Amino acid sequence: MLELPSVCSIAGCHLTRLTNLLSDAYRSHYGKEKPIEIRTAARDSIGSSNVAKFIELQQTIHLIQLMKEQITQVENQINPIVDSLNNPIMTIPGILYRMGAMIIAEIDDLNDFDLAEKILAFTSMEPLSTSLGK
Repeated sequence: MLELPSVCSIAGCHLTRLTNLLSDAYRSHYGKEKPIEIRTAARDSIGSSNVAKFIELQQTIHLIQLMKEQITQVENQINPIVDSLNNPIMTIPGILYRMGAMIIAEIDDLNDFDLAEKILAFTSMEPLSTSLGK
């Protein structure tokens, strides 16, 4: 959590604020027990108070958030393209857009596979004891 990057900041955080931060971060409702448990653990901790590490942690979190946003943007562009291809690979249960796009990019033509099981093995959806060969 960017707002509470250290043990000291968690230990001194008001329970209501900690509860709200947890609820926002994990999209669920927490009672008073979990925030009390976290704050108590922080107070009993011998955690570091190194400011440089807090800054590094915050920057790492920002980078992760940026990457998640970029992945979402790319997926929002790829999903309509996958839909427009009407590829039968998307009818296989468990194949979602990301995996479907990767498979379509790797396989030019599904007809190159002589057995459906080989396609499933290629997608790691079903183990195959023989060679994958096309």
